[in-house]
Amino acid sequence: MLTAPADGIVLRRRVDPAQSVAAGTPIVAFGETGSGIVVRAPVASGSAARVRVGDAALVRISDLGGEARTGRVARSAGQGDSGTGAFEVEIEVANSEGLRSGMVAVVEIAAVAGPATENAIIVPALALLDARADQGVVFVIDAEGVARRRSVRTAGVTQNGVLIVEGLNPGERVVSAGAAYVRDGEPVRVAAAS
Repeated sequence: MLTAPADGIVLRRRVDPAQSVAAGTPIVAFGETGSGIVVRAPVASGSAARVRVGDAALVRISDLGGEARTGRVARSAGQGDSGTGAFEVEIEVANSEGLRSGMVAVVEIAAVAGPATENAIIVPALALLDARADQGVVFVIDAEGVARRRSVRTAGVTQNGVLIVEGLNPGERVVSAGAAYVRDGEPVRVAAAS
């Protein structure tokens, strides 16, 4: 006999009755109903940095008439999907009546206004290293022609490049081609544009 850890429903039975399975093999997928329903939504990398836990959200499910249900952001992934580049956000829905696992929803998140991007500096995407959420590293070339590692804060990506809102000053030179091969304190030679 199996005992569920909480009230809920069986989402999927993974084995048949009387089937032999190895130790540790999942036999059922269980959905807890006591703590509500979570909607998972992909968010584009340009907007993901503005989404915070606790932000208000509206969830609409067309199969249930499209009525807006309120929710809040419960989790925002720290890393983008390797295939799509989108960041997964989980929304806790206040009214979960009628919702089922696998339904398709449209989600609107009232993200807090992000940092002012009108003064952002745009650098080529290849210049940004060690990017995680809204943080990254670039190499700045100082007056002596030496590459210096610099931490920066980003506010998304445009078709022109990455928006840097903190850590760079206008007019500073940034290593864009071959930045992954440069080491901190290494002298560099700036090649003429072709």
